[in-house]
Amino acid sequence: MVTPTPKPKSSSNGNTQAQATALGVVLRMIGPSNNPIEKTLLIASAYGISHVIVSTFETKHVPIYCMLFAGFLSNILGFRMSLFRVAGTLGLNELKTTSFQKWSRVQLNNAEWSPIIMILQLAIHVLSGGSPTKNGATACLFANMGTMFYCMGNLVFFGDVVDDNPGFGHRLPPFRFAGASSRYLAIFLMVYECTTLVA
Repeated sequence: MVTPTPKPKSSSNGNTQAQATALGVVLRMIGPSNNPIEKTLLIASAYGISHVIVSTFETKHVPIYCMLFAGFLSNILGFRMSLFRVAGTLGLNELKTTSFQKWSRVQLNNAEWSPIIMILQLAIHVLSGGSPTKNGATACLFANMGTMFYCMGNLVFFGDVVDDNPGFGHRLPPFRFAGASSRYLAIFLMVYECTTLVA
């Protein structure tokens, strides 16, 4: 008796899951949100606080101070991750702890975006001759505010972060969404400012 050769399993499930993940990424950024008003207010508050600070104090050194702060924060986060290894407990169990997970998310995300932000902040300082416009200075500070909101969303409200898997169509929780979106907007504003300075 001849045993029929089993047919290879269809990869449709894998393709469907990949599509669902891609769709989830798009939907969580531009689709309907479960907290649209709250997220919008957080983004507006990040920009509003930046604008008030720039309007209150001299804007001359704002870009360079923002760049230095971003660099300082990167070092602090890197040092914090090093402490896990220094403690001698960085094993498989440690990698699963809430403490490691939330600090790792913040550090990795900051390492991805801080170089771009710092370069643009330095560019605005140099191109403006140390005398940036109010809009330019606000954009620099807005980027830092977005970073702080993102850090807060992970470190303080980590319980919300657990349920933000784009593969399941989840959206980013308020502070993470506001922080990430604020940085995207700030980078666009800083690029625009650099363009106007060299035009």
